[in-house]
Amino acid sequence: MVSDLQLACGLLATIAEQYRLDGYLIRNLGLKDLGCKFYPHWHRAIESHLNGFIKQILNFGADPTYKIGSLAIAADIRALLTRECGTATDAFNSLCGLRTNSWNIRADSVPDQYEHAIQELQHQINKMERWLRIIAGIGPNDFVGALVEA
Repeated sequence: MVSDLQLACGLLATIAEQYRLDGYLIRNLGLKDLGCKFYPHWHRAIESHLNGFIKQILNFGADPTYKIGSLAIAADIRALLTRECGTATDAFNSLCGLRTNSWNIRADSVPDQYEHAIQELQHQINKMERWLRIIAGIGPNDFVGALVEA
C-alpha cells in the first residue's frame, strides 16, 4: 500500500515539475495565458493531490520519500503538448491501476485520493487533446491566437 502511494507521489511530482518547466518555456515564447495553464494553475492542482498522497503515507507512519522521473524540454509547442499529453495519459493509467489495488485491499480513504487525482488528470488530458486538434486544423502561423482563446 505505502509503495503504491510512493509511486503515485513520484508520478504526480514528475508531472508537477514538468508543468512548471513547460509553463516557463511557453511564457518565454510569448504565450503568457497558455503558460499560466501549466504553471501555476495545473501545477498547483497536481501539487495539491501530491500533498494529499504524502499525508496518506504519513498517516500510515511510513517514510514519504518518492522518486521523480526525468524531465524534458520540447522544440516547439506541438511537441510540448504531445509529450505532456502522453505523460499525463501514462500517469492516468498508472493511477487507475493503483486505485484498483487500493480497492482490492479495502483501504479506507485512499481510493478517494486516487479518484480525485485521476479526475484532474483526465480534465488536463482533455484540454491538451483539444489544443492539439486546434493546432492540427490550422496553419502553423495561425495557432497562437487559437490556443490562447481555447
